[in-house]
Amino acid sequence: MTRGKPGARRHGGFGWLALAWLALAAPTPSAAQARPADPARFAGHYYLSGVMETGSELLLRADGSFEWYLSYGALDQAAQGTWRVEGDAIVLATAPVRTDKPLFSYLATEPWGAEAEQERHRRILAEAEAIVRARCPFLPEPDVEAMLPPMIGTVGPTPAPAPVLRERAAAALRAAVSSRTQVESLARRWISDNASPDSGDAGVDRVLAAQSAWLNARYAAFEAAREAGLPKPLLTDPVLPGQCTLPGDEEPTPQPSARQLGVRVTDLASQQPMRNVQVLLRYADGSDERLTTGSGGFAFVAGTAAKQATSATLHIDGAPTSDKAIAFGPLGSGIVRFAVDLQQLATPAFTTFRLRVAGAALIPESFPKGRYERQP
Repeated sequence: MTRGKPGARRHGGFGWLALAWLALAAPTPSAAQARPADPARFAGHYYLSGVMETGSELLLRADGSFEWYLSYGALDQAAQGTWRVEGDAIVLATAPVRTDKPLFSYLATEPWGAEAEQERHRRILAEAEAIVRARCPFLPEPDVEAMLPPMIGTVGPTPAPAPVLRERAAAALRAAVSSRTQVESLARRWISDNASPDSGDAGVDRVLAAQSAWLNARYAAFEAAREAGLPKPLLTDPVLPGQCTLPGDEEPTPQPSARQLGVRVTDLASQQPMRNVQVLLRYADGSDERLTTGSGGFAFVAGTAAKQATSATLHIDGAPTSDKAIAFGPLGSGIVRFAVDLQQLATPAFTTFRLRVAGAALIPESFPKGRYERQP
């Protein structure tokens, strides 16, 4: 059964304000239509129908537990708990959220390995690229390619003689080379004239315009060569100043012996990595360091660890604040793994939910136009 994602938008209460008008659209079933029998006969997988732009599933298990999911526009809600028969209705009841256990917990300490090294290296490259792009704001985004729009509804001209096509290809190639040279010249001029980022954007705009013209000229040269039956010309990218060279993306070699230290935070139930978890790492000498988890749920100590970490305090914005430190040390290298119990932060979709029994269908009292029907 489909489940809601951790962190999905949740509305307080039952969240049915957007569907309230449905309650006025249909009469409720009569008592004669609802004749419940043995509760076990209601077990099964039900799907909601009759409510526009809303998808919902209900799984009633024979052991008395249920799972429920609803999607309406940007709203995703999920619930689980127990169900029972009360007269002519099925009543779903969610279990109260447990808050008697820690929100964060220590899982394990692992050696520094390939996954951590690759993520650390990826972040180093990303930071270096951001610095280069700030220094050279005219750099194109990766995989930018010019595409000339097709002439819809027009008939192509009669093909020109082969000598004419070859001359056109040669002219297009010369134009592309000239455009590339213009980009290189303007980029060098901008770098030499703009030691300070406060010098204005006029030069940047000129380089960007030249970049666009170069991409279009290169595309036109490729097309002209194709029409003339010639090989695709070799037109490499402009050679920009060394200050504008982006870092490479070579795969890093794992360094399990290096004194690198970091933490990783995942959701306790799903094991999904958690971003934006604030970590206060404490060291044996009494000092501390603040980290924030990012991609992969990782947060790394900058450089090579020179001190022994002994504990950490974790926090998520909007969650109850706890100053309780989680001890794990002392540790000078490796990855300390923590879990966060996101279910404690979830707002229940409802406390109880009644569905009237109408033959083989279940009619939600909150929006009686809808029908949950079991699939064979």
